[in-house]
Amino acid sequence: MQLQRRYNLPNCTLLLDGLADSSGDPGYSQRLSVLMNLDCYLAGQAEPLSGGIEFLTSLLNAVSHYAQQCLSGIKHPLAQNSQSSVQLRSLGGDLHEMALYETVPPGATAPRQISLTTVQLFDLVEALDQFLADPLTLPQIGLSLLALKRDETADRIPLIERAAAPTIGTVGLALATGLFLLAPPPEIQRPLVDPLPGEEQAADPENPEASPSPDPTTSAENPTDLPPLDRQQLLELNTKLYDQINTRWSTEPRHSESLVYRVSLNRSGEIRGYREENATASQYVQDTPLNDLLVLPPEGITPETEELTDFKVVFTPDRKLEINPWNGYPPEVAATQNPETKQIKDPALIADLNGRLRDQLDESWSRSATFQDVLVFRFKLDEKGQILDFQPVSPIPKPYPAELNLPVPQVPATVNAPFMLDFRVVFKPSGVIEVSPWDGF
Repeated sequence: MQLQRRYNLPNCTLLLDGLADSSGDPGYSQRLSVLMNLDCYLAGQAEPLSGGIEFLTSLLNAVSHYAQQCLSGIKHPLAQNSQSSVQLRSLGGDLHEMALYETVPPGATAPRQISLTTVQLFDLVEALDQFLADPLTLPQIGLSLLALKRDETADRIPLIERAAAPTIGTVGLALATGLFLLAPPPEIQRPLVDPLPGEEQAADPENPEASPSPDPTTSAENPTDLPPLDRQQLLELNTKLYDQINTRWSTEPRHSESLVYRVSLNRSGEIRGYREENATASQYVQDTPLNDLLVLPPEGITPETEELTDFKVVFTPDRKLEINPWNGYPPEVAATQNPETKQIKDPALIADLNGRLRDQLDESWSRSATFQDVLVFRFKLDEKGQILDFQPVSPIPKPYPAELNLPVPQVPATVNAPFMLDFRVVFKPSGVIEVSPWDGF
């Protein structure tokens, strides 16, 4: 599965594209372990700084080392050689220069020079720190910092100042000890702080009948817990995903085996990620529009805080697109749950319901058929003409063709509908709709 990570600061944004852990451990499915590309967006720069794992390593080392120089005031530059792709130096005052070296024809280098303010520099430092602190992004990457040697720091501090420090410290310790002995003993009071979340409060010994107050964090419901998607919601998401991919899939198939992907959508139908489910899918992923359709979540939104639903997406060698919920559709409420439900037998009512169903479907169909075979459905109506349910009869790929614009079944009504009847509905590629009672008039 391809993953993206974003680390935002006012003057700097890091965007990492990579692949999820391939160890097969479900606990690491959201861990970005292979870097494909890094984009570093700096305020005032039209183009991002881009590169791979070597560029990221050079950027980490150069920026962290230079920032420590600025904070400590002790200069200890990295070796300035052509092998380092990122180098920084001070321009004086509040300005710094970053030089980026890229290999050019035989033996020459052409550095790209960028001027940074101190605010921009330390926003970059903070963004890199956020990346290093993220356990789900390239955990194998670390930052090695070496302490300065004694001879690199000792001669920077005058001897008198170095000798004065322990002397002042000794005198200060003696004075502090004397003042401590003269001070009255402190009065011990119970701390007025709330217990930590999950920590139980002990009962008050002066009032044993008083029970500890409950911890609100243990009883509050998780606001991110949403009810599971029902069949109609899954159908709508399925259709959205189909439309997104179908309209962007323009590459002629080069594969002889179907490409199978597990695609994750949020409840708005945005693609948050995907994972290849067979070797062919990994080899030909660039022939699909999945990379272009990925939508980065807003800052602060993670897979743990956003409700995602997985779909199985199949690109066949004969250029057919098949999409279904990864875990299938939930079972539907059957009309037989009400044993008192009876079949409608009034011929006049049957004819009226037949005409009303045909008119409703005829009005909603756009007539721009994308299918080539006859599609047959079984619709279930109550005596008021409400569509309670429908099921495909002939082999029909899901999602159903969008141009059918099928109505939303009123599923809860199937439990209490006293009368109902099934109808056969036939959609033809020519634009004709045929409706008739399932058992005939």
